[in-house]
Amino acid sequence: MNMSEVMARYLRAAGVDVMFGYPGDPSVELLEGCRNVGMDFILGRREGTAGLMAQAYGMLTGKPGVALSTLGPGSTNLVNAVANAYLDRTPMIAISGQIDTKRLPTFTHQVVDQHSLFTPVSKWATEIAPHTVGHVMRKAHRIAMAPRKGPVHLTTPADYVGAAALDDEIKLPPVDGVGHGVVVYGEDADPVGLISGAKRPVVLYGISAMQGNAGAEIAALAEKIGAALVSSPMAKGTVAETHPLFAGVLDMACNAQMWDLVRSADLIIAAGFDGVELIKAWDVPAPVLHIDNVPNTDQIYESPVEMVGSISHILASLVEDVKSADGFGAKAIKAHRDALMAAYEDGRVSGVLNPSDVIRVAKADA
Repeated sequence: MNMSEVMARYLRAAGVDVMFGYPGDPSVELLEGCRNVGMDFILGRREGTAGLMAQAYGMLTGKPGVALSTLGPGSTNLVNAVANAYLDRTPMIAISGQIDTKRLPTFTHQVVDQHSLFTPVSKWATEIAPHTVGHVMRKAHRIAMAPRKGPVHLTTPADYVGAAALDDEIKLPPVDGVGHGVVVYGEDADPVGLISGAKRPVVLYGISAMQGNAGAEIAALAEKIGAALVSSPMAKGTVAETHPLFAGVLDMACNAQMWDLVRSADLIIAAGFDGVELIKAWDVPAPVLHIDNVPNTDQIYESPVEMVGSISHILASLVEDVKSADGFGAKAIKAHRDALMAAYEDGRVSGVLNPSDVIRVAKADA
């Protein structure tokens, strides 16, 4: 097999069935490799558009979306989509062609330093070669899927893509966590006691909770302790918005009312919440119980207790351990939602199409 055939077979073995891109000369062998393994190729009008389609694929399937560009302006056009995937925590493998290695040090036509270009907006950027292709594909796949998920960028020089692969082993790493090990950080950490002492708890859930399918456990914990359910923008749908404890989405429409609710809490249970989605600065006096598959290294908020591991498993364990409590309660949440809808409709103009009209019609047709 040549290097491109190994790449195509690896992607197919990983369950990826489509590649999005705008190819050029250094991409021909890779396209042929994809055709031979039954992998579809969708041509975009430009590289950035193809990259955004690859990101959507990653969001919808949970597998890395694969985006392809050629060298020079092709790779620079792809940067926006890679950066978008990076900030949206979406798995992606971005691949850009490059001039042949013999001319790379001295030739200038359509040559950019792709490693320097993509490093700030990806989890990993590297060059792939015949003697490293199997290893690099495996590492790229694992990094893209590791918490927090995101894009990697691979450069494929023109004289490598059709060269015989010296590293052709296709061996997939484990990417779906099944372990239930939990690490708890915090001096004298007592998450159950922290929750039990709260009278107005809020469960603020985010993209990692959505990716971990933790909706049922989030709802169960909220029901047990009477917590208000607040979603981040990218976690919408993790818990049904018809749930009686659902209070709204943070930092979207009518965000002043939402922030007032969050600031009124005496405990924030941050379940898979990622500060990358915040628009407003965090200004909440209540302590935060951090529950995620990564530690609270961002320090957007201070958290005296951190529980790191499988989000759904941690939440399920807390449901078993905590005592039932009234918390906010459904009545108070309904009053908040009524006020939220009144603020949402404030300023509506009769006789013309308002943004709220579009949302109302879309919800009625759903």
